[in-house]
Amino acid sequence: MRDGFAIDPRSLAFCPHEWINDSGYVDLALVQKSPRPLSV
Repeated sequence: MRDGFAIDPRSLAFCPHEWINDSGYVDLALVQKSPRPLSV
């Protein structure tokens, strides 16, 4: 749980763990550094 909400494990299919910062939120700088697949 984070901020009172449960995180759906299926969301990792759309948001890789490499994009998550120490606070548990998506970090745009990390997204821009990571290669992205062409299709999900």
